[in-house]
Amino acid sequence: MTPAKRPVSSYDSRESLISPPPSSPSRPSSPTPEKIAEPRKRARLNSPEEQWRHDYQNGSPYEPVLITIEKLCFDTLSDATLLQNREIASHTNTLQSLVTVGGERFLRTFHPRFESTSYVGMFVHPSGYRHWVVCNPESAPTTTIGGLYVHILPTAMQPFNNPSTFSDPFHEVIDPRKVLRDSFLVLLREMFPYAVGCTVYKAGLINLIVKRGKGYKLLETLSQWPGSIGGLRVGIEELAITPTVAPVEWGMGAGASPNAVQMGSAGLKLRFGEGAQAVVAITVATHVFVSSPLSLSATQNLKEKGKRAMIKIARLEPILTLSKSRPVAWILQKTLGTCPLGKKVYLANSMDPVGTITRTYDKPSSIIPYPKGYLHDLSLVTSEHKPLPEIVPPLNGPRLNDTFADPETALGATPVFTLKHKVQSPTNPEIFVGDVMSSEQKAELVEATQYFWDKHGFTRSLLWRTEHDYTPVAGASGSVLCIGLPTERKHPVAPVLFQNYQTAFPFPWNLKLTEPRPSKQYTEDPKDLDDIKHVWARNFQLKGGFFLPEEIRSATILAQRTQPQTWSGVGTAPASSSAGDMAKAKSKRKFPSLF
Repeated sequence: MTPAKRPVSSYDSRESLISPPPSSPSRPSSPTPEKIAEPRKRARLNSPEEQWRHDYQNGSPYEPVLITIEKLCFDTLSDATLLQNREIASHTNTLQSLVTVGGERFLRTFHPRFESTSYVGMFVHPSGYRHWVVCNPESAPTTTIGGLYVHILPTAMQPFNNPSTFSDPFHEVIDPRKVLRDSFLVLLREMFPYAVGCTVYKAGLINLIVKRGKGYKLLETLSQWPGSIGGLRVGIEELAITPTVAPVEWGMGAGASPNAVQMGSAGLKLRFGEGAQAVVAITVATHVFVSSPLSLSATQNLKEKGKRAMIKIARLEPILTLSKSRPVAWILQKTLGTCPLGKKVYLANSMDPVGTITRTYDKPSSIIPYPKGYLHDLSLVTSEHKPLPEIVPPLNGPRLNDTFADPETALGATPVFTLKHKVQSPTNPEIFVGDVMSSEQKAELVEATQYFWDKHGFTRSLLWRTEHDYTPVAGASGSVLCIGLPTERKHPVAPVLFQNYQTAFPFPWNLKLTEPRPSKQYTEDPKDLDDIKHVWARNFQLKGGFFLPEEIRSATILAQRTQPQTWSGVGTAPASSSAGDMAKAKSKRKFPSLF
């Protein structure tokens, strides 16, 4: 009978995984318990408290720290041991369980998401939190690794000519998990007059946003550059924002095809006030119901130069003053369609209007591209003569709270997801399903806070990403960003804001006429450029949504379905409406469609 083997504790087994046995042939293959040596503890990163104490002793107690995590040496490990290490790293939920095997370095070496990437770091903030940092989007899941979330760090694009740096102009440290105050943004606007905004990334970088096409010129001509702002590195990125729903033009039919159902701009149904004075409205994205201003491209031809000249003239102070006068403003609204007020909206397969846009929170520009003039990209649809359609959560999806949460809550160490609601006509119990995000694009993670400014004020928005983010999301304006997991069934989730736009991740080649420096830090272009199911720099998008006005945040959310049912997440045609009926409705009605 084979003798029973001595049980090995998890403490000893983890130590043996990264410590190969010595090459001495005299060591027995099955050592007795008396010959087992005490496991040797390995170096581990300091905890946030230990790091704060270390920084205080070295004279920098209040600055964020970005630590590079090096790999452990595993050249002498067998294939079986490597496989076992990967299993342990994949199933580790907290770093405290890996104190004796290298902690962060163990996960950096053996976790499947980290083992093949070129850079892995740890961002430690003096307020007491930390998270992983990578440069490759494919190494950044939306779930935790070792109990910590992973955020993507853009390379700080700074002036090329080694400018003289000056000390940090702010004595206060920026916390990427907090929203910047107006006083802080005023100082940034005064210090960088060529910038139109900034983006604060949770990975430890603040990028100044400049107008499209200006990045290359600024990188060549700037002679001074701050060493840091609020303890964070500073870079430049170009403004590259695209609304996630194309404008609905007058004369457009119900859909692109008889079976099409367009509902990409519908948000939530809200109630303002109580009792007899209560007003019920449906939120919609403003940019869907106004004419699209001039859009710019990278092509430097005569047409593009003419567009840029018109935009430059429109930004002049005399022109801005003239356009705000009552007669000129009225003419612009009537001829260019820059105001959504008074427009009727329809369901995609209905000839009867749902309601009328009676309130908007934006003043879109007729010439300067999006997001000029947008404060919240939000308008309200009301109806006086008949009830509005019901806005219900998707089948088997989570339920919403009846109030909105603070956007700063989504900046913490918490998962988020976008939830697309469905529209149910009052005269038809059928639930219409439109363009929604694919099944892969549900669980998400907030990556940054974005700010835009002009001399009149500031706008704020959140930027988030999905794990499989290789295609743009068309028709998703109005999707609700919620705190929690899309699989939540027991408790309602907290809505935060609506999705309004998407923006390219600021890889260096997004700056026109520049090349990535250095290119090794980025995902290489796929061999087959038609392979869209590959996350790479030129198609990696962040989704964005503006903060909501206080009036909307204080309203009550009306969701009729009280019990969770199933969310398919797939766009389908209405089952009870035939293709012939849809085509007939399309041919008769020539008005803009909301849903």
